[in-house]
Amino acid sequence: MFLNQLLPTGTADFTEIREKGALYIDKTKYLVNLIDSGKAYFLSRPRRFGKSLTVSTLESMFKGKNEFFKGLAAEEWFSRENFSPFPVISLDFIGVTGEFGIELLHEGFRIQLQSIAESYNITLKDNLPPYMFYKLVDALYSAFGKKVVILVDEYDHQINDFIDDPVRANEIRKTMQNFLSVIKWRNSRIEFIFVTGITKFSKTGLFSVLNNLNDISLDEDYSAICGCTQEELDKYFTKYVEELAAQTGKNERDVKNTIEQLYYGFSFDGKTYVYNPDSLVNLFLKRKFDNFWFESATPTYIEKFLANKTIICSDYIDHEAPALP
Repeated sequence: MFLNQLLPTGTADFTEIREKGALYIDKTKYLVNLIDSGKAYFLSRPRRFGKSLTVSTLESMFKGKNEFFKGLAAEEWFSRENFSPFPVISLDFIGVTGEFGIELLHEGFRIQLQSIAESYNITLKDNLPPYMFYKLVDALYSAFGKKVVILVDEYDHQINDFIDDPVRANEIRKTMQNFLSVIKWRNSRIEFIFVTGITKFSKTGLFSVLNNLNDISLDEDYSAICGCTQEELDKYFTKYVEELAAQTGKNERDVKNTIEQLYYGFSFDGKTYVYNPDSLVNLFLKRKFDNFWFESATPTYIEKFLANKTIICSDYIDHEAPALP
């Protein structure tokens, strides 16, 4: 039996991972703490670092899918007195594009909002995305008699794509500002807000109109909310390390050292360090060492920014990266 059959590949859907019995690093204690401690949050992390899975897990929690949380830290959260599911609007901005004009960006918003409305048997008559969003919040609030949960994944995706095109980027910024302003307009009907992105663009409209968003990106309490700590690697991946050692003919200590050299060292508070989860999954899936994260997740906007810059690497790097085995 190949252990990698149980690795969560090709999906960031929490319920799908749990249904298949795939490996899941339990991060739900952080999510319970977020819910208990406040209302509105922003989390910045690089691509392929677990942001979408975090959003999906929150969605499952608020929708009351308690059967998927058995044995996890959040299991007790569902047993609290009078718990009942919340209406959830979960928006994925990777699913919309401004590449072919603002109207197509609007259409991407419309499709997502209409799909969410239909899942709750709600009919939206408006055609402009901000008004559709506004009406959807009101309709869900009325239908459930409860405040609405809003989750936004990769809010800055479109702006990053056009970081080198100021005209197009400004058009997208204004569109995003109009759309996201709805969250402020209907704040009294919103229970919880969680927004993710790669970067914090202060002028996108999100942070100018939502000045109550708590940016937890560099907070010590949430430094390991995404990624895999050394303790988690030892807890969840021991058998995969053993299999990799057996197949490469190396001893387990050497394999662990190489994994640490290549994939460890990400830190968001300067104290806690984590492995990139995408690199670990691909390592144990393919059973070979490679630059998995760099090749698939390097932000385009960084490449575009550096394209016309002269960078002296020795100014920033004081040691050689370990060679791939």
